[in-house]
Amino acid sequence: MLAIFYAYIDIALLRRGPQTMPPSPVLLLLTILALAALSAYPEPGVPFTMVQELVIFGLYCLMLCSVVWILLNAIRHSERFVQTMTAIFGAELILTLVKLGMLLMFGDAAEPPVIGEPLQTPHFVAFALEAWSLVVLSAILREALAISVLQSIGVIMLHMILFLGAASLVLPELAQSS
Repeated sequence: MLAIFYAYIDIALLRRGPQTMPPSPVLLLLTILALAALSAYPEPGVPFTMVQELVIFGLYCLMLCSVVWILLNAIRHSERFVQTMTAIFGAELILTLVKLGMLLMFGDAAEPPVIGEPLQTPHFVAFALEAWSLVVLSAILREALAISVLQSIGVIMLHMILFLGAASLVLPELAQSS
């Protein structure tokens, strides 16, 4: 299991691609469950309950899996689905652990920034982690789908539009808070 954890770290650092992951549906499920458990951790300044956070996470997974599955089937590489999703969720697991470590380390300083006040170090770190998450997702999609960087960014944007639309339908308070 430690080898899998190190593989997730390597993927999050762009040292490996999704093809290096074992095509194991059980590993994919365990990775999603671990990420769900971490995603339910309450973040400062986020007005959602644990149940709402899990619903949001479930929609995120559903939309991402749907987009990737459709695209992999369109290029006739559906056999890459489990490896690709394991790589995506494994890298997210590592980045979420780093984010939670940051929240625990900085405590109250990790609160969302207030307009007019200077940004604190945790805000820059959180932004960098989110930006890196997009870079990693783009790299995984680019390799799995054999597409360009620009096309992978388009796929990510499509996923985010579908996710935000679905989330605002399921949780109307999400649309009001953004």
